[in-house]
Amino acid sequence: MKKSFLLGLVFFVCQYSWAQISIGTADMPLVNDSLKVSLTNTVGSINPALTDTNYVWDFSTLTATSQNTEHFDSPSSFAFPFNLLFNVTNTSYGLYNYTPNSIVTPILTINLSKSYDFFKNSSTDFKETGKGIFINGLPDNAPYSADDYVYRFPMHYGSVDSCDYKFGTWVSKPFYYGQTGHRVNHADGWGSVKTPYGTFQALRVKSVLNMIDTIYVDTFHIGFNRPRPLTIQYKWLVQGGKIPVLEIDGTQTGGVFTVTNVTYRDSARAGVAQVGIQELYNKPTRVNTWPNPASTAVLFDIQGIQAAFIDVFDGNGKIISAFRISGETPLLDVSNYPAGMYYFDVKSKEDRVIGRGKIAVMR
Repeated sequence: MKKSFLLGLVFFVCQYSWAQISIGTADMPLVNDSLKVSLTNTVGSINPALTDTNYVWDFSTLTATSQNTEHFDSPSSFAFPFNLLFNVTNTSYGLYNYTPNSIVTPILTINLSKSYDFFKNSSTDFKETGKGIFINGLPDNAPYSADDYVYRFPMHYGSVDSCDYKFGTWVSKPFYYGQTGHRVNHADGWGSVKTPYGTFQALRVKSVLNMIDTIYVDTFHIGFNRPRPLTIQYKWLVQGGKIPVLEIDGTQTGGVFTVTNVTYRDSARAGVAQVGIQELYNKPTRVNTWPNPASTAVLFDIQGIQAAFIDVFDGNGKIISAFRISGETPLLDVSNYPAGMYYFDVKSKEDRVIGRGKIAVMR
């Protein structure tokens, strides 16, 4: 009887200890982290709202429709005009957002394309402090006048917090675009989550967001408020995970939840469309390379640039080489590079990107 009691006590202590999993600042990304994720837009017949303690969420049958690399850029690398307001004093890193968005009003359509989300990570919270938005193709800063607290630390099962956030910017006068939002976070479960990438012990966090877009036309002194559908985010966080191992986003109307986006940590998968860094580098560049494809070396034609820097990335967005250009056109030795596609930035002395391209290494 005594032995059975002790075994039961040990089991209870272990269960109680696991229930107290805590997520904090050390579990968030670090500057220059590059994390591969897979994306899809369905979870099949699984209900992502289901949760409990010591619960098992089985999403192992998810099938990626595309993959992306989430790279947390250093504030020192921000290009103009984003570097005007966001820097090392107020920003931990910027995350490039590749998802386009459009806002339709009764008199105009505003296209929000690729943008930066700027974050600050501290011992007490992880918050979004602003956006670098491309509005109708033009870049602009949109700092938050009230920050969006994505997480507050420490976060454990049962934690509940909320915030009201706000940002806005003049698209180009007379048009103003802004957004207000109310976020409620609830850590409503813990247990094991299974994805195609593996099985993880996780804390589940449900975020509910009420958002309202505001459009103002100064010429006519007319403004429009456009409430967005209620947005719900289900996130599974693990210690040391940096980002959720799984996030399911969707909208809820009339009590019906509709999945809009599914993102989960993954490794590179052959045959799955790659977006992100490849898409970024499909732009024309002032910089030419010879030969391309290459087997041993690449000669850069930098068209009269006297001093600059070249960063070379692999297909996952990780910097694998960085060197300085000085005087003569440089030669990049790729004899030790595995076969594959590589990407490069050419930066000025002010650390501003002035050319982009890609290199195919053949063997």
